[in-house]
Amino acid sequence: MSENGVYIAKGCQITGEIKSATNVTIDGQLEGSIICDGDLVVGESGKVKSDIEAQNVYIKGEVHGKIIARNLLEVSPSGSVFGDITTNLLKFDQGARFIGSSSHSNENTTESDPPQDKGKDSEPNGPKLSLKPIIYNRLAK
Repeated sequence: MSENGVYIAKGCQITGEIKSATNVTIDGQLEGSIICDGDLVVGESGKVKSDIEAQNVYIKGEVHGKIIARNLLEVSPSGSVFGDITTNLLKFDQGARFIGSSSHSNENTTESDPPQDKGKDSEPNGPKLSLKPIIYNRLAK
């Protein structure tokens, strides 16, 4: 936790919305929503029922709700996530619990990246993944 970060201590219960330009650490209970420009840490004693949006999210406690981590979502062995997640990088340690769905989000896309097809074949919950086979020609010189 940084000096200028938001801290919710163990034994503290909050209902409402948190908007922070700094890091947020939760060791207590929170019900509401969290929008954080920095990192969010849910400690081992933390219990969160909230939609979350943050740069990096580190979960050691329990989270119920939708999570958008613009960079990294990391769940430790004591952590539990119940809800849908969208992130660029995802790390689940052995023993971590997850019930929900996940999707990849690349915040660093550039204009040279191909546009997403929004045609009738796309799924309502996100873009449809397509795989391109790699073919090697053994006869080429």
